[in-house]
Amino acid sequence: MQRGTDNGDRNGALGANLVYSKFLFVTLRDDDAKARAKLREAGACIARGFFNDFDGNDTPNTQSNETIQFLGASTPRLCHDGLLSAEYVAHLTTKYRPRLDEIEAELERRLGKVASVRAVDGAL
Repeated sequence: MQRGTDNGDRNGALGANLVYSKFLFVTLRDDDAKARAKLREAGACIARGFFNDFDGNDTPNTQSNETIQFLGASTPRLCHDGLLSAEYVAHLTTKYRPRLDEIEAELERRLGKVASVRAVDGAL
């Protein structure tokens, strides 16, 4: 049994499925219709940009590790500052780590003074 080469072959494939993940926690400063509309617009723009970058070429549709999810809390805020104050979360995964930072910067730019954005990221 050739354990050395067998283990080396199996471990060499681990990087093939590595994706980077980032959670963007969004807390609106004023919870009014104007702020929520600005948040929806910013979310639509980052989603459109995210999928245009990864699906823009005319290659066959394959299973991809790039995803974006938008989540909203249905419970009242537990506090007024920090991650627990966030009523909205965007969860992003991609194989290209710098893209996550670009999306975070774009969301912060689009929301401006309407909301604060906090990020938690890592590799899966």
